[in-house]
Amino acid sequence: MGFRGDFEKRLAERDPKAVELSEKMEEVKNEAAEFMKIRACGNSLKAEAAGDSLQLFDPGKKEPLHTFQFPRQRRAIFFA
Repeated sequence: MGFRGDFEKRLAERDPKAVELSEKMEEVKNEAAEFMKIRACGNSLKAEAAGDSLQLFDPGKKEPLHTFQFPRQRRAIFFA
């Protein structure tokens, strides 16, 4: 946006350029909110292998959020 320096610090100090940019960005966000709708949400999860399973964890949690089972095949499969 063309602003140089520590924006958050300058905004807290009520620097006129930082305040003006913040106000303009709020206007853009408000206008965009009228026609933009959230249709999906992304998240990064930690994953660990556990035998024939894949466990997914929420950040900072010790218990798995979900476990996917991938059992081993009982017999060999040959492709021609």
